[in-house]
Amino acid sequence: FHAMLYWSWLLVQSHLLATCGADTTVQLFDLAQQRQLAALSGHSKRVTAAAWGDANLLVTASNDKTVRFWHHTPDGEGAGSWSCAAVGADHAGEVRGLALHPSRKYTVSVSEDASWAWWDLATAACLKQVAGSVPYTSTGFHPDGLLLVTGSSDGKAQIWEMRQQKAVTGFEASGGQPLLNFSFSENGYHVASVVADTVSLWDLRKMKCFRELRPYDEPACRVAVYDYSSQYLAVGGSDLRVYATKQDWKEVKVFQDLPKKGVMSVAWSPLASSILVGGGDHNLRVFTSAADGMQD
Repeated sequence: FHAMLYWSWLLVQSHLLATCGADTTVQLFDLAQQRQLAALSGHSKRVTAAAWGDANLLVTASNDKTVRFWHHTPDGEGAGSWSCAAVGADHAGEVRGLALHPSRKYTVSVSEDASWAWWDLATAACLKQVAGSVPYTSTGFHPDGLLLVTGSSDGKAQIWEMRQQKAVTGFEASGGQPLLNFSFSENGYHVASVVADTVSLWDLRKMKCFRELRPYDEPACRVAVYDYSSQYLAVGGSDLRVYATKQDWKEVKVFQDLPKKGVMSVAWSPLASSILVGGGDHNLRVFTSAADGMQD
């Protein structure tokens, strides 16, 4: 089976979507043409993350402790083929996440071996590996590319200044729970952090938590994602909920017609016109704002 654990969606001439699965494969889709493009095989364990460099370059991470670099070679008919061009084996533990630099020239991987690695997409070279003391669980880049956030299994987030790769500040999740996900607002002022029972909104200018969202009675949160304008925040867990950031974080939509296993991953389309949802039943769902009343 292919459990959709993580999305990477790229708008480059067409809508390209990569989904990662517990079955060790990565499935590629063209959403504009509504067809599957390829299935990438090579990882030996669950694939945990993916990031597009461009339409012909995809990076994936896995519990098999590797980072893989996939290249697309076009052919005369426009289809072409995908192949694994390089395997990064610098981590000694499961690779839990990827963060793509805004320049799309670099990516960072975080691992259970308590290190994060800085990769050059063009050469697949590991430029730097920074060792810590606690297993990493999540990561994300600030929109300006100068700051990186890493989350650990003990609930502590660190903010790194990337020119010198040094931790400059940080914050701690409630209850010391593992940090599952980060999402930055478009202007970079705010970051959403996710633990099982809470989505916390942090003001990075003051390093202060200004809002906590607890959408579920049980600890079921898995992901929170700002749309590209930061007018909405989607929270996935037992169901999918959308909050309006400009309306005092009002809950404007709840999508309840979802599998019992809940939401595994979420991605917004440009202009927040639709939301892609990966369910625990291994299916992809697309909700549109007009049809589902997401907008007032």
